[in-house]
Amino acid sequence: MTVTVYSRTINGKKGKWEFHSSYIDGMPGGKKREKEYASNFKKKENDKEYKVEVDNEWFFERCN
Repeated sequence: MTVTVYSRTINGKKGKWEFHSSYIDGMPGGKKREKEYASNFKKKENDKEYKVEVDNEWFFERCN
């Protein structure tokens, strides 16, 4: 699973979505850590808004 986070600035109007970060964890228990990482961005900050995308397939799974 891959978690990709985008952010945008809110200053009276909403700005363009920009790449913020990406997280992949293929180790045992990784899905739980990926969900925890994604939940960190559910909160709205004063001037930032976040969008989280989750891709359930990732490169290593496709190779098997």
